[in-house]
Amino acid sequence: IKGVLLDFSKVISIDVSQIERIRKAIKTFQESGKPVWAYAWSFNQVEYLLSMDADFVGIGELGEVFLSGLSLSTTFYKELLDTLNIDINVYAEGDYKSAVEPYTRTEMSRPVRDANTSMLSVLWDRIQNQIVEARGVEQADLNAYVTNFHQLVADNHVSFAELAVQEKLVDYILDRRELDAKLKGEFGNKIERIKFRHYVPHVTEPFSMGSKIALLVVEGTIASDTPYFEQPKQSLLSAIEKVSKRPDIKALVLRVNSPGGTVVASEELRRSIERFATKDKPVVASLAGTAASGGYWIALPASKIFATPVTLTGSIGVFGMYPSIENALAAIGVHTEDITSSPYGSLGNPFVTPTTETNELNALQVKRYYERFVSLVAKSRDMSVREVQEVAQGRVWLGSQAVENGLVDELGDLEEAIESAAELAGLRNYTIEEIRPPTGFFDISIVISNLQDQLVGSFSKLPDSVNKLATELTWLTDPRGIYAVCTACKVQT
Repeated sequence: IKGVLLDFSKVISIDVSQIERIRKAIKTFQESGKPVWAYAWSFNQVEYLLSMDADFVGIGELGEVFLSGLSLSTTFYKELLDTLNIDINVYAEGDYKSAVEPYTRTEMSRPVRDANTSMLSVLWDRIQNQIVEARGVEQADLNAYVTNFHQLVADNHVSFAELAVQEKLVDYILDRRELDAKLKGEFGNKIERIKFRHYVPHVTEPFSMGSKIALLVVEGTIASDTPYFEQPKQSLLSAIEKVSKRPDIKALVLRVNSPGGTVVASEELRRSIERFATKDKPVVASLAGTAASGGYWIALPASKIFATPVTLTGSIGVFGMYPSIENALAAIGVHTEDITSSPYGSLGNPFVTPTTETNELNALQVKRYYERFVSLVAKSRDMSVREVQEVAQGRVWLGSQAVENGLVDELGDLEEAIESAAELAGLRNYTIEEIRPPTGFFDISIVISNLQDQLVGSFSKLPDSVNKLATELTWLTDPRGIYAVCTACKVQT
């Protein structure tokens, strides 16, 4: 391999932590002295951030470098729910637990808006500083480019691509034919290319019969075993149980990229990981792009927790949601009469309005689960309950902030976590065995399609807002309706 040509045009979705991880790999390759080239007909923000460290950055004549900044968008459904006569009974612990706000408000609450604004500001400042360092541009010039993009093009009487060169964001304007000519000039006429997907299968880990460190990846929503979730709880529990019985596995690295899920599923996973740790086998947690709420909950048994500076973590809070459609049905002539032998007999029944006793029970349950979450954090992190409360309340923290407030031990990525696990286990020679449990079937478009197929007449053509609401509510499947999920972790790059 004499060099690398980067083409990120097919990258669809990626978080800030993943961008930084890929950039680190590119820089490591450059340390070999081999050149890295990057080309795109036009760069969106993700493509550019992944490409900006290249020794040569080229763009098409009609292209642009579009730096859109970061965003965190929330759609609010309260007025729609009111129109449909649907009542959402909400119980939440944590001033910043924003998961319930879309169903109870028409805009973000002040604490949530301030926290989200602060988080985006810190993240964006970091990204801008990285662009300044990678491309050698002035901070003021970059700020002007980001905030006044269209006016700069108009005032300078240049094309978008010419502005990108002028502002030192790219090096050359050229088409594919001209790019090929430059590549041949650099590497010779008999250049042989191998695509990434063809190269990867030839990169293999050395086989070893000795000690191993298990790498368990927890990806997506942590939920009960339904066919519509990315990673069913039972498959994770089974994987941990099998790994714990293997004598060749000397340590476990838990790689978490999850916004959380149901409280019960998160607690079951935490207990399973804790049992592994009691067998004198160290557990080290590596928090990826997002490891918040239930995703942070399951990392608590770890002897050490690593996070990247831009990991979204914390979100220590719990909420419960119970929809009631009694009034909606009554409006179209459908009525339900419920006879029970206790005040709690209609618990979880969406066709009747919750009783006072049921409301109080639900609120108490959420409060107790939150207290459990806080106490687990206090015990794991060697903090007082009061100290945890100050950084809990459902607030999302960046990894760099989490180190400062005690929720994370060190800044580092997966490699640092593996090295730490090896050190704790007293291993010098070892191999990594990735344990990736099978995922459940998840295709939300099929779920919604199947639901709509079962509706009749006019109900089969729901307004877009109703469809979007239905899509967002499909993950609310916990029988008790209690969750530890971070919905403020969907930062758009």
